[in-house]
Amino acid sequence: MLHKILSAGVLAALFTVTTPAHAGRLLSDPQDRAECVTQAARTFGIPELPIWVILDVEGGTVGKVSWNSNKTYDIGPMQVNSIWLKHIAPYGISESQLRDNLCMNIYVGTWIFTKELQRHKTLPKALAYYHSPTPKHQHRYLGLIQKAIESRVTRLKRERATASNG
Repeated sequence: MLHKILSAGVLAALFTVTTPAHAGRLLSDPQDRAECVTQAARTFGIPELPIWVILDVEGGTVGKVSWNSNKTYDIGPMQVNSIWLKHIAPYGISESQLRDNLCMNIYVGTWIFTKELQRHKTLPKALAYYHSPTPKHQHRYLGLIQKAIESRVTRLKRERATASNG
């Protein structure tokens, strides 16, 4: 089932970046990111928050590649590990699309997270395994996830207070 959803997501990601509203813009501004996250969450039937905190923690950007000590590398905004390239190639997704297409990267990252959520059944485990199968890396990553969630909650409280005073 996830394979059918990924195929549909790929089409949606390609459509998102080719609509006239996006023509001539590098898909990296906050509105573009929000549109991609919302569509990916809807496509895969998950809440947006895990996608946002993965994006916050990973800190990737369109076009960014980061090398790891194990000779793999992480690609784009969600820093999708190069290990996944062989799994997405059958869907016609290239490394350059993953690296340079904001929505494609978010769709693939969300697909990976959703696979881990189905496999491990809990959000913390899915988030940990999104990052690494290695327990020591998972533990560190979950600490970063917790800080990202706290930061988002603080920001939301501040925005609500400003809106109610405004």
